[in-house]
Amino acid sequence: MLSNSANHAEHVLLLCELAGYVPYLATNRANLQPDSAQLTIRLASDRREDPARTVVELNEIARVLGIRKLVPADTAFTLWLIENREQLATRCFPMAELEAFRTLRNKATFGTLVETLGIEHPSTITVRNGEKLGELAVACPVIIKPTMREGGYLVVRHDDQESLEGRVRAVLEENGGPVIVQRFVAGRDIDLSVLAHNGKIVEHTIQRRSPEGLKFVEHEGVLEIGRKICEHLKLTGLVHFDMRTEKQSGRVVVIEANPRVWASIA
Repeated sequence: MLSNSANHAEHVLLLCELAGYVPYLATNRANLQPDSAQLTIRLASDRREDPARTVVELNEIARVLGIRKLVPADTAFTLWLIENREQLATRCFPMAELEAFRTLRNKATFGTLVETLGIEHPSTITVRNGEKLGELAVACPVIIKPTMREGGYLVVRHDDQESLEGRVRAVLEENGGPVIVQRFVAGRDIDLSVLAHNGKIVEHTIQRRSPEGLKFVEHEGVLEIGRKICEHLKLTGLVHFDMRTEKQSGRVVVIEANPRVWASIA
């Protein structure tokens, strides 16, 4: 397994162990040492600066240890494996094509996609560094968040229209890249996790959070939304959709997608 995320690594290693596999972890992080890994290997190469060297290193690790499959457990390693899987001697866990991955990962392009497909999505605008904001065409309350971050980083709710422009500029400056300003949807979260193959959903779970933890439910409307997106992208691999049942209308609204292993997988 490949990961620099402690949270995702722990969950995926546990899942591998429960499935009867002997899990090894390869990472660039010096302080990542999960107990559930049979062996943790520090990669000597930097996958971003020298991907070819990392390919050689992983091929040698796989040969020596007899590794049969490479599984990415975070966004960065998922993208890296998609870009380099043809050069790897070991099979990879099913993953999306590069264009589909990028569409799902970027909150702005994902929003454009679901609107094109006629799927309910909160009113959203994208703001980039250097742009004149003028009157933002989204009424408060809103959610401001980077287009390419995850884990709640720099995600803020803002309720005051008069100070909205200043708050957006502050998040833009701290993020250093584009952000979206999205209508806040009052309601209850409902999520869809899927494994797809060539645009067809092979396995799925639908879950809500409760005080007792995750509660798995059935919801045909939620599943149909997932089917429509996966079919359009001809998607292969894992993706987790964040949705919300709108309090006022009862409609299911799609918020964003994460085309990788999700933290609650185990």
